[in-house]
This record gives sequence, C-alpha cells and structure tokens, in this order.
Amino acid sequence: MNISVSVAFLAAALVGSAGAFHGGGDCFSPSRPAASAAGFANLLAQQPSSNIKSARLPLYKDAATTSTAYSSTSTSSTSLAALPNAAALTTAASQALFPTNAKPLTHLLRLTAAVVSTMLLLSAKLRRKLFYPNVTVDPSHDEPIPPGSLGCPFLGQPFFQSSKSFGAGSWYRDTAQKLGNPRVWKYYFLGKPLAVISGGDELKAVLNQEFDGVTSSGSEIMDSGLMPMDSLLFEGDKSRHSFLRRLVGQSLTPARVSDAVPVLQVAAHEAVRKMLDSTDGTVKMEKVCTDYTLDVAWRQILGLDLTEDEIPTFEKEVETWIKGMMSMRTLLRIAVKSSPGYKAMKYVTKKIEERIAQLKETGPDASNLSGMLFAKDEEDPKRMLTSQELIDNSLILIFAGSETSASTLTNAMLFLGLHPQAWNRLVEEQMTMKARHGDTLTKRALDDECPYLDAVIKESLRMRTVSGGIPRRTMKTIVVDGKQIPEGWLIDPSLLLTHTNDPKTQTDDGTSNVDPMTGFAPERWLDEKTRPDNDFVPFGSGPRFCLGYNLAMVEMKVFLATLARKISFQLDQQDNVEWQTGMGVMAQPADGVLVSVRSKEEEAALLEKA
Repeated sequence: MNISVSVAFLAAALVGSAGAFHGGGDCFSPSRPAASAAGFANLLAQQPSSNIKSARLPLYKDAATTSTAYSSTSTSSTSLAALPNAAALTTAASQALFPTNAKPLTHLLRLTAAVVSTMLLLSAKLRRKLFYPNVTVDPSHDEPIPPGSLGCPFLGQPFFQSSKSFGAGSWYRDTAQKLGNPRVWKYYFLGKPLAVISGGDELKAVLNQEFDGVTSSGSEIMDSGLMPMDSLLFEGDKSRHSFLRRLVGQSLTPARVSDAVPVLQVAAHEAVRKMLDSTDGTVKMEKVCTDYTLDVAWRQILGLDLTEDEIPTFEKEVETWIKGMMSMRTLLRIAVKSSPGYKAMKYVTKKIEERIAQLKETGPDASNLSGMLFAKDEEDPKRMLTSQELIDNSLILIFAGSETSASTLTNAMLFLGLHPQAWNRLVEEQMTMKARHGDTLTKRALDDECPYLDAVIKESLRMRTVSGGIPRRTMKTIVVDGKQIPEGWLIDPSLLLTHTNDPKTQTDDGTSNVDPMTGFAPERWLDEKTRPDNDFVPFGSGPRFCLGYNLAMVEMKVFLATLARKISFQLDQQDNVEWQTGMGVMAQPADGVLVSVRSKEEEAALLEKA
C-alpha cells in the first residue's frame, strides 16, 4: 500500500508536536509543531500531484528545513500567514492524500493519519496526554508548574547519566545550571513527572510534610525484588513508620554506638594491616574502604563470627547485592529473581536468619541486630519486630552503612591526598590525642576533642554526597518556591544540588566550591562565619532523617583517626581527577584512589636516614 505521504504527514506532526508541551527538551525543538505543518503545506502546494510519490523522502526533510526558516521569523500563533491560498492547498492535499487509483484501505489509513495529525497540531492538551501521560496541572492553583524539559516522549530524561568530570549526579548539576539553578524544576521519566527540590529551606519544608503532604514512593518505584521493602526506609504508614523507627532506633542510640567503638577500631586496624601487607606498597582505597565498612557490617551490625575463609565470601555477596540494586536490569525489572544480585541477597538474608536464631538461644549482645531483636515498644511492650522486619531493616543498615560510608571515606582519602596540608593537620591532631589518651579511641574523645577530624568528614560529605534521595509522592498539590507540584507528582529531593548551591560556599563560577582541586577546605567548618548550616543536609531531614547518622559518623571517624596514626600515604595520580561514569549512589573516583602507603615507623626511619 502506498501510504508514504500520510506517514510523512503524521511523522511531521508527531516529531514537531511532541516538543510543544513545556519545551520538549533534548529530543525536540519547541518551535517545530506549527512550523512543520506550515512547511508541509507549502511543499504540498508546490508539488504537482504526479511528483508527490517521487518526493516521499524529501517531503519530511524539506518540511524540517522549512520549519527552521519559518520558526526564525514567526510563531505558532501566526502560522497561517505562511500557508498557500486555500484552493491550492485543498487541491494539493486532496491529490496527495486521496489519489484516484488508491485502494479504499489506503484512503482510510491516510484519512486517519490526517485526522490524528490535525488533532495533535491543534490540541496541546492532547499532545501532553499522549506523549507525557500523568503530567498534570492543578487548575485550583494560580502558581505555574516548575520549569524544565520533559525530554523524549514516553521515555523522558536520562537522569542517571554521570560524567568523568563530576561523577554521579552530573546530569542534575548540568540541567540545573541550564535552567539558572532554580530551587524547584521538573523532568520526566517513564511515565512519571518529577519535581527536583533543592535548598535547605525548600527541602526541609517538603520533607517535613512526610505522611501529610508527601509520602515515600520507594515502594512503588524500587520494589524490584532486591530492596528490603519491610524496612522503615520505605514504610508509608505514619503510625507503622513511627513504630519501626522507635524499635530500630534502640539499636542505634548514642550509648550503643559508643559501645561499638572497640569493634570499629578492630576493623580499622585490620584495614591498616591489609594496606601495609600490599606487596608493592600500592593499594586502591576504594577497595580498602569498602572492605572496612563490610567488616563493620558483619562484626557490628550483624554480630557474626566469620572465619578467615568466610569473610571474602560474605563481602563479595554483599557487594554483588548492592551492585544489583543499582543496575539497569533491576531498574527495568528484567528477570530480577534470576539475577546475581537477587541470589546474593538471599545469601545475606540466610546469614541474618541464622544469626537471629543464635541470638534467641544465647541472649543479647552489643550488635545492632541484637538491639533490634530484643527491642520493646515503649507504647506497647508486647509488640516487637517481626522476623521479616528484622531482616529488612538489617539489610538497610548494611546497604546504607557500607555503600555511602565507603564512598565518603574513599573520597575523603582523595581530597586529603590532593591537599597534603589538610592530611598533615589531621595527623597532628591525632598524634596529640594519642599522647593524651593512648591508642584507645572513644566516641566522646572523637566527638569532643577532634574538631579537625569532624571537619574533614563533613567537608567530604559536602563535596560529594548522595546524588538523590528516596522519591516522595505528593498526596495533595503543594506549593514550593512559588511553583505548584500537583497531586500525584513525584518529588526528587536533591541533597547534592543543595550542597553545590549553598550560598555560604558558592563561588562566582558556580562549581569550584565542589572541585576536588580547589573546593576542599575543612577549615571552613572551624569558623561559624564560614561553616555551612541550613544547606548542609547529607543525612536528609524530616521524619526520615537518617537513623544511622551516629553510627556512620563514628565509623568514619575511627577509620580516618586510625589511618592518621598508623600510615603515611601519597596519591599515585595528583594532576587530574576523573570520576566513575556508571550508575551509583555517590560519585567515586575512576581509579579507585590508588595510593602508595608506608607505616609511620618506616616513614620515620626514612626521614632519619635522610
């Protein structure tokens, strides 16, 4: 069947009209709909009917060319001025769409294409519903919806893109800059409109509406088989979330975290031993930091007693599970239950189940799992966590504690390697602490007597934090920074943009405040005038503020304090920093931060000889 003309007409309308709703984005130009129609009409009028068939391919190309010329001199509201006279247009269109020798089915297909194309050209509302379903506007509110491109029809924007120059989260940073860094802007992904929120005041205003104006949408988006959904991270019911937070929180109190410091110090000493045992003196800090946080996971969070042979297996399975959660296969839900990540999660789950059974026989200990197992609700002492709740919340502690803490420590070692004066000051502080208190670390001493250590960790978190948070869904239309976010939209809370655009650290170029070479300045945290405050939110805000905050901070402090006392190091690459470009929770250096390591004793001997 000869339907090339009708297909070309429909294609011109589809390609052009798709971009008409809120500025089309990366795929389409917002000026093309009317221009494409005008160019098509002009071309029809100029072609003898006998040439229409031979002009099939140029028809679309020329229409696009005409579109460009037309859009530079006119707008869609005046597109009729470019049309030929009505008689010529009618004759040309009739001959092109309904040639006398065409079959009835061809006539029907062409008529359908013409009607659909015309409807799409004339109705912005129809275009919106067809190409970007679920993008709504609340007519009861005068405020506009947020600015921003919706991207390709149906698919939306590639929010997960990262770059070598910035790492995970680069798409958010680049897109926000193009829009002028507004506090609220939108994008679209797989049938869902999302509003990105940044800025301390705006972020807290939204997150503090949890359960009333917004609710976690993680259960809808991330329930792929690898995420522990019976955890407080995804619980959408306010009463049940409060219950989970009370009981899980009993395992993470400051007192229990303080009791965990000796276990953390053992894990840190083990990390140092592995570093110094390297055959050529070169180690990858990403591996060291990941092993340390996984060591903390099995020693402290679960309280396991693994043998030397079991440790590598446990660490490998946890890493496989976490990588599986970040994979496109999981995101698109393609045979997840047959994936390596799912099998790895089952291995970790079995370990937790075995540990729960053991604790029920032997009684409580200092592990976080024990704290959850024997926790009792102060509002209802008979109510305790179920086995599934114990498993899922343990998995969340492992995931959050290992992935984010390992990434932060890896980045901290990069920043300290690039800024030797900062490392030297950290070493000096720890040597003073060692002279005062000996080798034993305590939470009180780390918190109260190590301001520079605290500053290094906070500055590392400021420079590179998680690229996005758990999405929220609006339960009703809310207004943020003068923009309406209609009911049913998703909210993408951006901690990264909040840090990047913090007025207290912002620079004229807008980016050097988070540049590894120029932006790292722990000293800013020692002066109230320069210390970030309202826009520093690495652990979130509101009812879902990170419950493991205390454990994470102490875990990182013990590691860096131990390294400052035990080793000297130097980066292998100091001239340029490239970041990993795969999907990830946080940005990480592409080379994993390769360093040359010596013990303090070896360093002292070399200095003495010199």
